[in-house]
Amino acid sequence: MRRRPEKSTGEVRAFLQVIHPDGTAEKWLHAVLVWVLHDSLAGHGDEIVVRRAGERGVPFAKYRQIIAGNFAGINWYALEAVLEACGAVRAEVQVAQELFDRFQPAAPRRDPDPSAGSDFWTDTVQEWPPTRHVPPARHEPSAHPVPPARHVPPAYPVPPAHSVPPARHEPPAHPVPPARHEPPGRRDVPVTVAPPDPSSAQDSAQYVEMMKKFRRYKGDPPFRAMEDACRRHPRIERCYSYGSFSTIGKNGKLPKRDLVRAYIAGAGGSDAEIDQWLEAHIRLSVDQADDLPAAP
Repeated sequence: MRRRPEKSTGEVRAFLQVIHPDGTAEKWLHAVLVWVLHDSLAGHGDEIVVRRAGERGVPFAKYRQIIAGNFAGINWYALEAVLEACGAVRAEVQVAQELFDRFQPAAPRRDPDPSAGSDFWTDTVQEWPPTRHVPPARHEPSAHPVPPARHVPPAYPVPPAHSVPPARHEPPAHPVPPARHEPPGRRDVPVTVAPPDPSSAQDSAQYVEMMKKFRRYKGDPPFRAMEDACRRHPRIERCYSYGSFSTIGKNGKLPKRDLVRAYIAGAGGSDAEIDQWLEAHIRLSVDQADDLPAAP
């Protein structure tokens, strides 16, 4: 596990607003857990986190329940132990307890952050539990069905429309010569107005397809050239080979975060574009974690 940089509570809350603008307290709390876990592991397994949580008194079943976002029967001490096992910084733990106290009023509270300003959560947290969905009323057939209208023929027959002969084909005054055959070579790169927006991706397949479109937008550089560019890029900590770039997305899963960073940087993406693709990657990681089955 790598050590995570310190941040303020305001930065954590701003991240939650970007990921889930209208989220509930439970949704935001689960997003903090997934964010901390994915950022600390950097694509590796979570065996070390499970071991650290067990050393703090959290069994494996309860750990999986918390990571899946099921907080039924969970107290703050177990949740805090999982956050510390994941390597959460102080601001993330403080925001997590504020969210936990929103839907668990009996849990012990901590003093709010005096630098937070106005009551951030009161204006944004929705009512919990949500209003129960009422199914629409079932359609009942009428007691007296209305018979279909009887067809009444017109009083005066309508004559058939006048037949218009098709227009005669006239050859063009200046015939257009056939297009010249070009020998096969490097495929042309389509010119687009703007690069693909990763924030519009709904699942892993769309995200990977947009990554390939981004590479074509940047001039379709060869994978070997992308590998060389990654080795010289200051923001790339782990360099991937050209073979990793060529097989990206073939397993049907969301690529690792470091691989996405290397792919976008190797294709010629700017720092702002790299951050844009990483934010979309975190959002999809949170959505996929929500789909995990809750522990019994």
